[in-house]
Amino acid sequence: MNLKGNVTQLMLVLSLVRYKLRVYNENKLILSTILKMARFSAFRLVVLLMTWQTFATFTLGEKLPKEFDDAKSKETYEVLVQQINKITKPLAAKLALLEAKITELEVQVQRQESLITSMKNQESTNNLPVSENSETNSALVRNADADLRQGTRLPTSCLDLRVNGHTSSGLYSIMGSKFVETVFCDFSKQSFETSFQKWIGYVDVKTAPVYFYVNRNSHLPTANVSITYESARVNVGGGMNAATGKFTAPRTGIYFFSFSAVAAFPASSTLLEFSVGLYLNGTLIGASYVEDANIDSVNHHDCPFSLQSTVSLNKGDQIWLQIRLLSSRVYLANHYTYFTGWLIEEDLSQSLL
Repeated sequence: MNLKGNVTQLMLVLSLVRYKLRVYNENKLILSTILKMARFSAFRLVVLLMTWQTFATFTLGEKLPKEFDDAKSKETYEVLVQQINKITKPLAAKLALLEAKITELEVQVQRQESLITSMKNQESTNNLPVSENSETNSALVRNADADLRQGTRLPTSCLDLRVNGHTSSGLYSIMGSKFVETVFCDFSKQSFETSFQKWIGYVDVKTAPVYFYVNRNSHLPTANVSITYESARVNVGGGMNAATGKFTAPRTGIYFFSFSAVAAFPASSTLLEFSVGLYLNGTLIGASYVEDANIDSVNHHDCPFSLQSTVSLNKGDQIWLQIRLLSSRVYLANHYTYFTGWLIEEDLSQSLL
């Protein structure tokens, strides 16, 4: 394709590029590069335009420049956009793939942290020299961890399991840096080979279950005091004290809490406010807020609200809720106040001390 036979198309493309450069305020260097391409062919110019388009996206919804007013020019413009979309859509798919890869890398970092912990515990045995005398290596392994063999330390790697006498390859549970983990041990390999241990994932292990569900049946018109509850429907682990309204973490780990209630607003010509806060050891860590201006003939308005939070707690930390903002004659309605929570993941490195 030569430039002389495509003058019309070339002029349209150049006009479009100039227009897009004005819209996106691109660097003058881009325009200079595109204009230099005019010395070659319209085909190469279109290719360059497609490449530029991946970084300065435009759509058919934008207003066309005046050079594209006639139907033929618009048709050419649409063809160019279709060609560009053929390039940008695969790029979007590749971007999504890269995002997935990043997530996978984050998981691998966690695996590496676990492996580092295992390596620290087994540094002497993980670096055993390869000897032609298998009996010598076996003796070194047997003498590596007296405390492990005596049962005073949990296995943290496939090598620990081998020291304990395991010889059948398969899935095993080991103690990671904080949580119990599953690994695949290939006991047909030497301990220094990368395929000897393969990390699989985490095991949901808790030393004891912790969860509760309490509710309040009477209204509460008082602020700056912990919300108490008359009924404890469930209180496994004994962490919740319904009389004081405070939950004391019996285990170190990650907890989830959810609170729901109804605020009652009286008739008023002014704006009324109500807010409940979630407190950790006396520090506000979350809040829910509602407001109302009830000027009709109805005696009061009921406004439901809720508050959820996921919190990392140490053993002995306390969580509770209290009214932190309360306008005159507003109160927490009866029969609609519920508080629930449970231990999601326990930090076993602390619980097993």
